[in-house]
Amino acid sequence: MEDGSVSTDVPNQTEYERFELGKCYALKYCQKNDVIMDIGCASGAFLQILKENGFTNLYGMDLSIQNLENLRMKGMNTIHGSITTLKLANVNAKMIAMFHVLEHCYELNDVLSNVKSLLIPGGLILIEVPNVAKYNEIEHSHRYPYLLTHEHINHFSKTTIINLCQKQGFQVIESKEQIVTIVEKWPAITLLLQLTDNLNDTITVDQFAVEKFKDYISLLHLSQQNSFELKNKLISNWVCSQTPIAIWGAGEALTDILVKTELKKCNIVHIVDNDIHKQGKEIIKYTVCSPDILKNYQGTIVVVANFYLKNILDDIVSRELKNTVYTISDLDV
Repeated sequence: MEDGSVSTDVPNQTEYERFELGKCYALKYCQKNDVIMDIGCASGAFLQILKENGFTNLYGMDLSIQNLENLRMKGMNTIHGSITTLKLANVNAKMIAMFHVLEHCYELNDVLSNVKSLLIPGGLILIEVPNVAKYNEIEHSHRYPYLLTHEHINHFSKTTIINLCQKQGFQVIESKEQIVTIVEKWPAITLLLQLTDNLNDTITVDQFAVEKFKDYISLLHLSQQNSFELKNKLISNWVCSQTPIAIWGAGEALTDILVKTELKKCNIVHIVDNDIHKQGKEIIKYTVCSPDILKNYQGTIVVVANFYLKNILDDIVSRELKNTVYTISDLDV
């Protein structure tokens, strides 16, 4: 993940909207004392919303110790781990939620098999994944290739995610194709499925989604070809002028631009990131620092992030930094 943040005291409005459907499913199909687990819970916003609605037996699993500590302070159960360590969790859940997890996972059948082992008979899984059939329906989607980030190794349509789940004995109870906001707007499929004894190996081919995905790839490729000259022109100006530059964002977007452009030849004086796990690490010859280092910095700031672009821009405003700021969008137009 790119430059991120830990949980705030309460979910924000975007998170309330994003998890509204999941909350409604929980209220409809679960009792208030049922065990509900969120795998890859991040800030724990979904669990906090459930707690606000009276649910009392909530578990969050995540790799971020800081996020989990915040949840513990709010009275929720936490498990430090990931989808690969599920078998170590001692949970008998009525519902397990996985919001935007499966697109990151290898060995999907093993993952769902492990999830099954944590469910009570007839238990539920709540899954949300990006909707590959609608990638190109988002405004300016061709400018934001984050849906094809190398961290997304699986791409699902409604048909294909159902194929996967039915093979493990899960049957669809409810589903919805919608637009969700995860910093940016994403087309998504949200499904509630119930564990049964009926394993179904039938595969339904979704040729429509295949063609839509091909269209998106073509549009993305054309856009990147057209933008490459303009992107390099801006960066070439920085190389020639040796303008001092601070790069904010030490994620994969920076790696991509360093490979494809001459950005590394610029007069880079700082690389900063809010993620404490990235701070102290080296990118090319620079050590990643906290954004606090920019307090007295007078040069240009280049925000190189896809997922957390708005968060970073808001942070720049809150810090009252008056620098000239460019974003990854400026490099891609």
